Amino acid sequence: EAKDINEWFCGGGNLYKFKTMIENAAPFEIEHTRSVRVALDIFLKQDEFDKALLEDKIDTPWANVNAIIKNFNPGELIVLSAPPKTGKTMLALNIVSHNLKNDVACFFYCLEMSTTAILKRFLIGWFHKRAWTKEEMYGLAERLGEETPFLLGYNNGNLSSELVINTIRATVKRYGIRLVVLDHLHYLVRGENMVEQIGQVVRQLKELAQELDIVLILIAQPRKIDMGKIMNFYDLKWSSDIPVDSDLMMFIQRQRIAPKGGNSEESFSRETLFRVDGAREVAGGQCKLYFNPDILQFEEIETVVI
Repeated sequence: EAKDINEWFCGGGNLYKFKTMIENAAPFEIEHTRSVRVALDIFLKQDEFDKALLEDKIDTPWANVNAIIKNFNPGELIVLSAPPKTGKTMLALNIVSHNLKNDVACFFYCLEMSTTAILKRFLIGWFHKRAWTKEEMYGLAERLGEETPFLLGYNNGNLSSELVINTIRATVKRYGIRLVVLDHLHYLVRGENMVEQIGQVVRQLKELAQELDIVLILIAQPRKIDMGKIMNFYDLKWSSDIPVDSDLMMFIQRQRIAPKGGNSEESFSRETLFRVDGAREVAGGQCKLYFNPDILQFEEIETVVI
């Protein structure tokens, strides 16, 4: 307990004790700086915490993908992108389902689709079928409401980056969320100076992930690219600042094909190229997944290529 110096001397302190206390006292830290000793203490405490969570780590359902990314770390901003209609949202939901089954509380915040649309896709992927009994659904709701929280966020029409960030912060703090998916970035910007707006929002989201010690997967739209081109982080829409603040960037691509049976409508190959490009702590690489449209699942089909 802190005391006034006179009170300390009156309580039995003497000059020798005072000098000894001064010699052993740690200097005040300058604001926004940290000594190596203090940083090391924090690191060791965090390391022990991380060891306790080894069985509770956040990763993906696919061994070949995990061989590339290793795992997602708290405080990281992960960017996921792909051409339209090729499965960005479903890939993210597959990752969420996998981590929910490993008792990781998740928050899926979709600004584009309703909670009903997201829930339907989630249920198909979770049960691996397209029809469910009420007992199955209520049993799942009980598990994901009490044992491992799963929250869905939606766009109420009064959208702003401040509202989205505050909603994520409040949800994480109340429910102990460790994995957040935000779908998608480009709904948060409108009007002029799009590159500047995107850069500001991405920085805010990176700071939020660090503040809350969560993994935040941010879905982002690509610019229009040539058919068959392999995507990289330069292909993101208004992308100049996105690679700077993200910790890892994931891309998926499926080739356009002519559907069987002579139907002239375009569709996509089920074979999916998964790539990591622009990562801070891993070398990157690519592998292949197979998209099963019947159960809305990506499945592993090939070993990793670094």
